[in-house]
Amino acid sequence: MSIFKQPKLPWILAIAMLVINIVLIGFIWFAGPPKHPRGGPDIERTVALFKADLDLDAAQTAQVRQMFTAHFDEMKLMHDSLQAMIKNSLLGIGKAKPLDSSVKLDFGPIGELSRQLHAAKYQHFSDIRELCNADQKEKFDAMLPKLIHRQGKRPGHKGPPPPPRP
Repeated sequence: MSIFKQPKLPWILAIAMLVINIVLIGFIWFAGPPKHPRGGPDIERTVALFKADLDLDAAQTAQVRQMFTAHFDEMKLMHDSLQAMIKNSLLGIGKAKPLDSSVKLDFGPIGELSRQLHAAKYQHFSDIRELCNADQKEKFDAMLPKLIHRQGKRPGHKGPPPPPRP
């Protein structure tokens, strides 16, 4: 029996699926990495949110964009330093006893950097609020709980799955 005497429909479907798969793999390959791997900040989306919710004018929008750019850069440096300090302290677990004085000294700089990080966040939001007029300040105060709730969360990310039930 020759291959050409078999029904042609399965061959056509197989070739069509092969072509579709090659095209899809090409799209995935050439699309490149996502804009912000690991859910990094999207400054333009954040500025657009503030502009829409607070009715910012062009000058205020430019100032807010500049403030967010500086703030995100500062926060990235602080977070990276904090993570490095925490990692170094955890790597020292096998070298010292938990109540040893050398371990206690490692926690002081971690706490101080954490305090500086939260103080910078407070100052950042305070500066944005000072940029607003009276009506915008009321809107900012109303949107602040929502901002605090979503801080550090990626869009669409709902957190870890629930623990298994016993």
